Amino acid sequence: ICSPNPFTDYLNISVESHESTPAVICIFDEIGRMISSKDVQLETGINTFELKNSLTEASSGILVVEVRSTTWSLSSQVVRQ
Repeated sequence: ICSPNPFTDYLNISVESHESTPAVICIFDEIGRMISSKDVQLETGINTFELKNSLTEASSGILVVEVRSTTWSLSSQVVRQ
């Protein structure tokens, strides 16, 4: 879950994990170019991460947020105003 959506300065990403595992959060622009990547450690349960400084290169428009672990991945679209 990504909030707020649409966003301007920061984005909170909440992910539920059934295991403790390393993961990466990637942000892609409308043409599929990776504009941000952050390594995170997921713990069992709900994990929330705030992305702020890593989104300075993101222009307004639709972005794709992807969270990848070694065994699964999920993605969501967000709008930057």
